[in-house]
Amino acid sequence: NRKPPILQERITAEQYSKEHLTSPFEVPRDASVLRLKGSAPVNNSWLALDFALVDADERVVSQFGNDASYYHGKDSEGSWSEGSRSFGSYFKVNKAGAYRLLLHGQGGSGEKDPSRNEPVDIAVFSGMAVPWYFIIPNIVSGLVMVIEPIRRMSFEARRWSAVAGDGEETDD
Repeated sequence: NRKPPILQERITAEQYSKEHLTSPFEVPRDASVLRLKGSAPVNNSWLALDFALVDADERVVSQFGNDASYYHGKDSEGSWSEGSRSFGSYFKVNKAGAYRLLLHGQGGSGEKDPSRNEPVDIAVFSGMAVPWYFIIPNIVSGLVMVIEPIRRMSFEARRWSAVAGDGEETDD
């Protein structure tokens, strides 16, 4: 039961190399967490993109970057591949309203070869819950559950060592 994206667009290399402003999209609620998903058909090449979230008054609200790079080949150990053709980011929008993404990108192939002019597909989804919002409290709770019994055992051992002494008892 996935929600459709609030923005979906294909951006050509000619557009992002100069700076491109996407179509407007509506953020439904204050304090919304949005997710940007993107992909590019990079093939032994890379693409670096800078994004700016722009409000209806064309003010930059936030900025972030993403990249896609995918390389493959063969060597003495066989076939290999590394990187990914897709990327993603979470970002928070404090006020509901109309927004656009301003993006600028550049790419290349190899270390110094020019871009292959791959297009970029992006989609923005609303109503996201960032997994870290739930994972971090669970980690902290787990640490407390482990540390507290150890701390208590250490305290009890120190407390009883004074009473127990070194095992010698005296009868008067």
